[in-house]
Amino acid sequence: MTLRNVPKGYTLEQQRQEVNLIAVDVDDIDLTLETRAKLALSVAAEPSASGNGNLAYDNTTGIFTYTPPALTLDDITDNGNTTTNSITVGGLTLNNNIDISFGTSTNATLGYSTSETAIRYQGYNTDLKLSAKNIYIDVAPSGLPVEYAAKLFQDGGVELYYNGSKKFETTTSGITVTGSVLIDNSLYVNSAYPGIGAQILETGAYRSRVDDVSGTVQDALVLGRFQNLDSFVVKADGNLTTVGDITANKLVKSGGTSSQFLKADGSTDSSTYLTTESDPVFSASEAASITSTDTANWDTAYGWGDHGVEGYLTSETDTLQSVTDRGASSSNPLTFSYAGQALTLTGASSRLDVQNGGTYAISLNSSTGINTNQGVGLYIGNYGTSLWRAQINGTNGNITTEGSVTAASLSGSLVISGSTAPTTASSTGTPGEIRYDASFIYVCIATNTWKRAAISTWP
Repeated sequence: MTLRNVPKGYTLEQQRQEVNLIAVDVDDIDLTLETRAKLALSVAAEPSASGNGNLAYDNTTGIFTYTPPALTLDDITDNGNTTTNSITVGGLTLNNNIDISFGTSTNATLGYSTSETAIRYQGYNTDLKLSAKNIYIDVAPSGLPVEYAAKLFQDGGVELYYNGSKKFETTTSGITVTGSVLIDNSLYVNSAYPGIGAQILETGAYRSRVDDVSGTVQDALVLGRFQNLDSFVVKADGNLTTVGDITANKLVKSGGTSSQFLKADGSTDSSTYLTTESDPVFSASEAASITSTDTANWDTAYGWGDHGVEGYLTSETDTLQSVTDRGASSSNPLTFSYAGQALTLTGASSRLDVQNGGTYAISLNSSTGINTNQGVGLYIGNYGTSLWRAQINGTNGNITTEGSVTAASLSGSLVISGSTAPTTASSTGTPGEIRYDASFIYVCIATNTWKRAAISTWP
């Protein structure tokens, strides 16, 4: 039996084959021992960077056990770094700026650096294929919410996103764009219909289209559809057709002049249109005096009703009695502009009431004069400025005035407020005027003539 160490320069496959040879040699050994002597074997192993191999014999079981050296990946790849066998790993970590190469001549590389992760082709015209049921491209960094840039669905559409918002989508019938489409050059659209270069579709029926005049359809521009008719069509020869009215500030014929009349057939006439009316029959008729103002007034009147059916008034026969018989109340104010006796109440005990909430507040009665409801006073003065010359309190009957009070008799209390005593016996005064201060009562007995009496307290 020959025991030998596996040379360090062997590849992983060569080392495996060498170990198998050792196992075969051991199987072929036939040892006959007279006694139970121990067999001691010493195996000289060639050192490696990771340790030595070992071959041990068990005297009890008679089994040789070979323990290969604990080789590192560097030990193995130093002997050879290529293999035709498949390699399965639990995980693979590459440092920065390390590429994985594909192809016999490093045709393509997959690499990562601190600035990018890239798939590169070394000058070869090669396709890149991504194969999956659905493909999602997420541009958000790890740990942040998902922000899709694109989604590709199996047997479905393709979606493109801007800042997480879908802007473009392919569908079974075409594409859907959310937002504006900016075209900085010409737009060419092919169509399945001969001669039609572009269409704007709405629920299956075209609303506008631009035609290729080189085809069989000789419409240069078609806008809109109304009752299955092209609403507005510009022909290739420049003619225009429409199913509705055309409203414009002016219609100008190319090369025309202000002295020409544009006729319905498109031709012009410089001599046969009227500028003034000279027909004597028309001039003698009532129609000759009709003005545009008359026409406007008639239109306004007709808006009130058809006079041929409703009739119209030729004179006014209503009286105040007939009007009030139809309704004697109004929410509108009444204004009397007659300079004389504008309103007269002639009935026995007639009165004019001013009501508040359906109950009279002030009543002007032909028998009892001015009556006020309980709590309603009488103010005489300027309502707009609230400058009252005299006031009668509706609750207690007190009279307040800024001037003098003249009466043949007076009952109850007399309160003089704001009194200023005359400075001399000849101060300005009106006969009957009474004033006071803390010491005297002053009475005007004649114009600008005053007398006074002393006043004092008593027990």
